[in-house]
Amino acid sequence: MPFPKEMIQSISEFLFVSHPPKKGDVLFAPGGSSVEPARKAAELYHRGFAPLILPSGRFSKVNATTCGDFETEWAAMRHKLISLSVPKEAILKEDRATFTYENALFSKAVLDAAGINISVAILCCKPVHARRALHYYQSCFVNAEICVCPCFDTITKENWFKSKEGIDRVFREIAGIGAYQGELLQPYIIDN
Repeated sequence: MPFPKEMIQSISEFLFVSHPPKKGDVLFAPGGSSVEPARKAAELYHRGFAPLILPSGRFSKVNATTCGDFETEWAAMRHKLISLSVPKEAILKEDRATFTYENALFSKAVLDAAGINISVAILCCKPVHARRALHYYQSCFVNAEICVCPCFDTITKENWFKSKEGIDRVFREIAGIGAYQGELLQPYIIDN
């Protein structure tokens, strides 16, 4: 039995955030299991959307692995960016984060330490990860506009509901939003 069409549509609209790219101050590329966010950031960098790229990540807290021949996710993405002709001077460094909230939090610390103020940023992440990543980056960069420009992935808004892998990834992502992001709202509780 297929999912109800309305369920697919509402989940798709919520989870798979995407904006047209907008000229900004920095391109964020949070770490993960692939370098595709770095590839998307390089594309947007070369199109003139931002002068800096901030890849972020040590390794996943969940599986504590490294990225192939690289010690950190940041190193793997930096290597990819350089191979795509991004100048080393345009690549900032955040190599401590082990999960998405740390990607955002530690990226904020890197930019603050460098005295770089952000008014518009572009977030390059996997499509299925867009909502959660956006929430975390918005919570750390409260005065900035964050545009999401997802990278390539095999699981998309158009096909996630057509495979077991897609359904599993989408519902893991929804569970992650429920499990982790509620605590971000705790400081904002308003007593009536």
